[in-house]
Amino acid sequence: AMGVLAIAEAHMVNAIKLISVDRGLDPRDFTLVGFGGAGPLHVMRLAEELAIGRVLVPPAPGNVSASGLLAADVRHDLVRTRVTPVVELDPATVAAELAEMAADAALLLDREDVAPSRRLSTASVDLRYQGQNYELTLPLPAGDLDGETLAALVPRFHAEHRRTYGYDLPGRTVQLVNLRLVAIGRVASARWPEHPAAREPARPAGRRRVALATGVGAELPVYRATDLQPDHAFEGPAIVEYPGSTLFVPPAWTVRYDAMRNAHVERVAPVPARKETRR
Repeated sequence: AMGVLAIAEAHMVNAIKLISVDRGLDPRDFTLVGFGGAGPLHVMRLAEELAIGRVLVPPAPGNVSASGLLAADVRHDLVRTRVTPVVELDPATVAAELAEMAADAALLLDREDVAPSRRLSTASVDLRYQGQNYELTLPLPAGDLDGETLAALVPRFHAEHRRTYGYDLPGRTVQLVNLRLVAIGRVASARWPEHPAAREPARPAGRRRVALATGVGAELPVYRATDLQPDHAFEGPAIVEYPGSTLFVPPAWTVRYDAMRNAHVERVAPVPARKETRR
């Protein structure tokens, strides 16, 4: 079982490195969030492997994605394909198509009872060099669309291509591929309820024998998340049982709960220092 966990968590570590180390970001500069049904079970091992010193576990880890869905803005993405060299575009035609897309978006937001005062829309274009099979998306400025605005897309595309891929092709024809319109209906912001501070220290609901990663068994305190209140704090090793998740706190980490009952888990020992590379 330990071997299966080690393999699964190694894949998770590699996935985190893809969005951090491979992009020039040091994971130690960030807080790792453990959510989902299984996230809290693995998050501490991942943090230790990546030398991350701070972990956050929401009050209902298994419901975070569903809560985000309920709190997220309404969004509709409209796309129209028009493969044409940018220099051949007619501003009036492009403006007319964007206006039609805006009217379609308004109907969609009407059906969802989004008040006009809570609506926002942004237009953009997908551009590429002629012969490419992938595009870059550039936002269109707000306001009236004219020939000068369209002509400015070409140097903007060259610059963005150079920034993204490290080179540009100034002599190559730049094509418009898609017109895009994003219509957003703002939703009132949601907030987790705050709870009064605890009056007594945190007490475990019991103890359980657990096999640690070292292969050694140990009797660990088990806390019920529903019993933990703001300002409750304790040290690992320990287990916190949520209604739909389990948080394992390894040795050398401390847990503290805030007013919204988020668990702030921090390493007691300092995070390993960065290795400086000199050239």
